[in-house]
Amino acid sequence: MSAHPHHTPRSTAARPSPEASSVERARHVWVAPSARQVDLRPYPGLLVTWQRRDDGWWAYVVMLLPTGALVANWVPASLLRPARGPGPS
Repeated sequence: MSAHPHHTPRSTAARPSPEASSVERARHVWVAPSARQVDLRPYPGLLVTWQRRDDGWWAYVVMLLPTGALVANWVPASLLRPARGPGPS
């Protein structure tokens, strides 16, 4: 028995799942405001994960709106561009 009641021996300690080591890194992206308004200035965003759907690829993105609000939402891949440099091109 351990001297500490909450001590877990190393041999039985919880280990990270194999999936934890294969998690894709988040990426900075530019998000078009909408499919109808792609010519407006895009929002900076952080792409968290991808999901394959019947209608194509979707990304879960946390984006910063012009009001300063942070919004997390699923958006179609067609609205994303990789962020390179200090601002949208």
